[in-house]
Amino acid sequence: MRLSVAAPYIVLFGLLSLTIALEAAQAKAPKSIEPPKAVEFDGRTLNLAWQGENPEQPVAEFIPEGETLDKWTHLASIRRYPDLEDAQGLAKMTVEEVQETYPGSPTNLVDDPKGSDAIIEFVVESPDKTFAEYNLFKYAKDPAGGVVAQQYALRTYGDRKTFLDELTAKRQKLLDEMADSGLAAVSAKKAE
Repeated sequence: MRLSVAAPYIVLFGLLSLTIALEAAQAKAPKSIEPPKAVEFDGRTLNLAWQGENPEQPVAEFIPEGETLDKWTHLASIRRYPDLEDAQGLAKMTVEEVQETYPGSPTNLVDDPKGSDAIIEFVVESPDKTFAEYNLFKYAKDPAGGVVAQQYALRTYGDRKTFLDELTAKRQKLLDEMADSGLAAVSAKKAE
């Protein structure tokens, strides 16, 4: 008889525990953030060209109008790492990966001495030498949780020396813009 009096409380406690567990699981689930339709950087507007499907590691890539993901000259991306907290550690790992994959490629890592952000830059060449690419990344705490990486890349399919000479002239401006403001989302009206 005592069991029958307690049974409703056991069921109620079980439902309450299940509800709390589900809410906790939802709170830990990565927040889906829609990328902007376009971003601006270095005086250029780049339009959303591709968006990854993996909610564990959302990625959005942007290119200028008239270019394709197979052949582009300017590319921006936003990559989210909701399960990571160390922006500087992720930046260091990326530099190590680049050095391992492209031995001898110039790399540069700058940690924010006042905070947890980091900026990296590197130049790589395709194995078949058909293109050279400059990559600039900013790693920072993501307001939605985790780490967000913003990337801006320039690619040439022509003379590597001319590309690097032109890059030398504008490199500091690109670094400063990435450090100060990063990729700027373009309003929906402006993107149209």
